[in-house]
Amino acid sequence: MEDDEEEEEEMGPHEIFGIHRKEWIVSYGKNDDDAFYKPTELLPMRHTDGPVLPIYLQPMDTMEVFFVKVAHLTGGLQWSLDVYGDVADSLLELTGPSRAVLLLDEPIFEIDLKVKGKGSSALSEDDKVLCLEYFGYNCIAYRGSSSYAKTKEVTSESCAMEFRFAHIINSVEATTTARIINASCSFSARFSARTTSIGEDVVVLLDSRG
Repeated sequence: MEDDEEEEEEMGPHEIFGIHRKEWIVSYGKNDDDAFYKPTELLPMRHTDGPVLPIYLQPMDTMEVFFVKVAHLTGGLQWSLDVYGDVADSLLELTGPSRAVLLLDEPIFEIDLKVKGKGSSALSEDDKVLCLEYFGYNCIAYRGSSSYAKTKEVTSESCAMEFRFAHIINSVEATTTARIINASCSFSARFSARTTSIGEDVVVLLDSRG
């Protein structure tokens, strides 16, 4: 028993992350290594234009992710960083998920960020791991009747990362459209949405200023 504990303590982040990934592939990917990278087959807005939904459908709990950011840098790192694409500040742009995250099982966040080595224009051995971690949110344990938001901090040898997300009770997925019919050359716009029950946290739908 002690030998097993010592072996686990000696494992680095790559080994621990690799074990987690293999367990996911066995449990959910049917032992297909490529399954982890396959996009979901359930696309957004699939019910916008019909057909009429069955009467037995009902609102369900979902997750909304507000932001992911690097809260602190350590190990001599400073902004700006080349994190496989220029990241000039601490706030990381989210490119997904493209639809609501349904809270049936425990969702898992994975962080795999690397910093390019100096003078390197391609992936190389000089690249430094910024953060290689994962964590889950136990949505099943929550039995409250109100939506709520929470902040999770994850630390690594090179940084501390901050995640802000919300558990939305009895929610539905909606489609929003906006069309600008007349505007000046200097026009800019920012469209956002929020849930009144969880305060001032907002989701930016579109920001023409970048």
